[in-house]
Amino acid sequence: MAVVMAAFLKTVNFVVDYFASHCIICTNHRCWNVSGKPYGMLMNSICRMWNYDLSASQEGRMFTEHSEGNMMKKQAFMFFKPGIMTVLMVLLAIGLSAYGAPPEGKAAAIPVKSGDKMAFMGDSITAGGAGVDGYITLVIDAFKKEGLDVISIPAGKSGHKSNDMLGRLDNDVISKSPQWMLLSCGVNDVWHFQLRLGKNTFTGVPLEDYKKNITAIIEKAQSANIKVMILTSTMIGEDPERELNKNMIPYNDFLRQIAKEKKCLLADLNVDMQEAIKKIPDEKGAAKMFGERGYKRDIKNKLTSDGCHMNKLGNIMMAKGILKAFGLSEDKIATAEKSWLTDAPPKK
Repeated sequence: MAVVMAAFLKTVNFVVDYFASHCIICTNHRCWNVSGKPYGMLMNSICRMWNYDLSASQEGRMFTEHSEGNMMKKQAFMFFKPGIMTVLMVLLAIGLSAYGAPPEGKAAAIPVKSGDKMAFMGDSITAGGAGVDGYITLVIDAFKKEGLDVISIPAGKSGHKSNDMLGRLDNDVISKSPQWMLLSCGVNDVWHFQLRLGKNTFTGVPLEDYKKNITAIIEKAQSANIKVMILTSTMIGEDPERELNKNMIPYNDFLRQIAKEKKCLLADLNVDMQEAIKKIPDEKGAAKMFGERGYKRDIKNKLTSDGCHMNKLGNIMMAKGILKAFGLSEDKIATAEKSWLTDAPPKK
């Protein structure tokens, strides 16, 4: 692209200099050279576009009267140079956009090939995603509908945090030689600061340590020529105003930031989940929250079975977000969603 642009700019300068050297002049909205012949439709169009009438002296336009009319010296043309450059650059932009766009009716290619292996690194949400209605199964099903035979490598383990995933990355992902790794990590890093299960207590991962662990996971995977997609962490309880969800914000902000820095694909599932919850009508009833018997919220869960782990609609939400991040068109995602809601569960 840089070579094309450089060549184009050289061409523009040549054209401009050529016009100037041939004493292009304008009078009464027509463009002439010194021989008095019309120079062509392009320059006439430019003159009309700016509605230039150079029959009278105007400040900033250097010209002299010619015996055969309002003929100007070639220096006058330099006044038009910025305008002509603008027109030509617009034409280039239009041409490049048309060149770079896919043919009409054909979606842009997604960066996944048939035969690719795709590792899903995560916690219990990821482990559940490998089930019959799980998001991993749905993603693979959507690829099959596109004629892509993609092989999933489930690598989700209950309760795992960023330090745990870093510790098993070699064995559970890199040793399998996948082309892709989808990283879902952060829920337990935040939740374990407060989670209590009977007498069992847990330890969360401070933000700075989380950043180091996630960075190391991405760098090790990329060093092994594995492409990475980052999934922002989903909600802990379906109330966005809950303290744990507030605590999650800087962790997800970091994931968005490092996805840009490391040139990873990003599926912003936290945003998708919050938007999906808003769209589903509230139903009165007691909400469920994993590990909290006394949890009080009088709106039934919409996307989760227990405030954290996904139900069927939650898995569909995650699958849609991942497919969108891979570049699948909205129409194809909608078609896939319809089949997931109405057809028998896809075969694993």
